[in-house]
Amino acid sequence: MIDIIIRELGQGTRLCLMILPFTFFGCLGGSLMAHCKFGPRCRAVFSPMARLSGLSGPATIYLPLCFLDHHAANAYLSSLSRKGVVQKHSILGIYLIGFFPSSLYFHIFFTSPILCPVLGFKTATTVLALFFLASLLTFCCGVVLTRFASPLDSQPSGQDVSCQTDWPGWRMILRDATGQFRRIAIIFAPCILAVELVLAIPAVQSAMDRADVFLAWFDVPSEGALVAVSALPNIMVGYATAVTCLDDSLVTLAQIPRMLMLAAIGNVAFSTFSYLFSANVAVFGTRLGTYLTFAGLGVRLPWLFLSLYLASLLD
Repeated sequence: MIDIIIRELGQGTRLCLMILPFTFFGCLGGSLMAHCKFGPRCRAVFSPMARLSGLSGPATIYLPLCFLDHHAANAYLSSLSRKGVVQKHSILGIYLIGFFPSSLYFHIFFTSPILCPVLGFKTATTVLALFFLASLLTFCCGVVLTRFASPLDSQPSGQDVSCQTDWPGWRMILRDATGQFRRIAIIFAPCILAVELVLAIPAVQSAMDRADVFLAWFDVPSEGALVAVSALPNIMVGYATAVTCLDDSLVTLAQIPRMLMLAAIGNVAFSTFSYLFSANVAVFGTRLGTYLTFAGLGVRLPWLFLSLYLASLLD
């Protein structure tokens, strides 16, 4: 038994040493974006998206804010609503639009550094394309809603929300990047080690075998149940579980996209009820926050299921 534990822990440690350095550089890039003037300058990058969405004036800041911090962006959107800059019937469309830039940030700085070293460029790109497809279709729904809503009032853009200097202190950048990396590593590394140990338990293998009937409908192997359940509280844990299963030769590269899309569906549903609902109620108020949370979930889930279906068609 001790030999099994030592072997599994050694394998998990090797995986951590392969993945976490790339994750740190992703955190460093995100911190640099947040603390230099390049952050607000990405308004220019998002300006075509804003024009397509019908956003103008102060509302255009919402998109680059979503790229940097989705919760801060929602707080800003709520303030625009209270000031009458945006009408309440326009908020749902803008709220849905914001998921696309926030998904860009997450998948560029976190998903890519974790998956690319392990899955290889082709499979990792396939997974990212499926994630982006669901986000893009959600964005299109938001565009339709904002276009049908009454035009937003054009007002001066006001004070930019972001960063202070072209060349911020590297101490600040490293401190924030290290803090963000630490929060990820505290979750990610122990989960890889724990999953390695759990997979060695015969009862777990037996339970995954019994999940075959349900998961066969999604063309997902039994290990997909473990990946989906582990991803409920944190999608990073789902990544760690999938990577561990792949490293142990329990799944193939071709099965990974389906497993991760199933994990994404579970994570979106779980996160909506566990913290997004309370965050939106705190920012937008009880009635509007509840409406945005569950209307947003109703729009996002079908596109995630579509991505899962497309993943099932891949060889």
